[in-house]
Amino acid sequence: MALIGLVVAVSRYSPGRRYRQDGRPARLPYRGQQRWHAILGLIFGVATATWAFSGMLSLDPFPSPTPAAAFALCYAGFVLLSLGQARHHRRVYGGDADRRRRRWSLATGWASLAASASISAAAWGPGTGAVVLLGLATLAAVAVALLLTYAPRVVPWTGAGAVGVAVAAGAVVWAT
Repeated sequence: MALIGLVVAVSRYSPGRRYRQDGRPARLPYRGQQRWHAILGLIFGVATATWAFSGMLSLDPFPSPTPAAAFALCYAGFVLLSLGQARHHRRVYGGDADRRRRRWSLATGWASLAASASISAAAWGPGTGAVVLLGLATLAAVAVALLLTYAPRVVPWTGAGAVGVAVAAGAVVWAT
């Protein structure tokens, strides 16, 4: 949640002062309590994200390629789910998809997220696996959202690459 708040706050921040407040240039589009919320949210959001990341590292979360496979499946799942929506499909490909293609994209996106959940539960157990899955899913969703916003034509290629990473990581895990 802290990462999503940070992404929104940074995307609204303007070092070039493109916003106006009382006729003067401003870096944030907010006033009063909303401005303080944005400023304090940036400060404490960075602190919270850093604290959560250091806690994750203290658990030794990278003993095998399993996290890469789980993250790649989450990422591919969110790419497929986004391409299953007409709005995002139009933005990425420039035209509408037929109903069958969108349904296939939605179904495979949910299947990819379910596969990531099963990998996380198998690797870390149901309790820790759920926490790791939520963290990886958050990172993947933020990455897909940023790409859809700033580089929509790249999204399908990165999704295909994520599937390749998941297959390679799964092969390494299976071979060991």
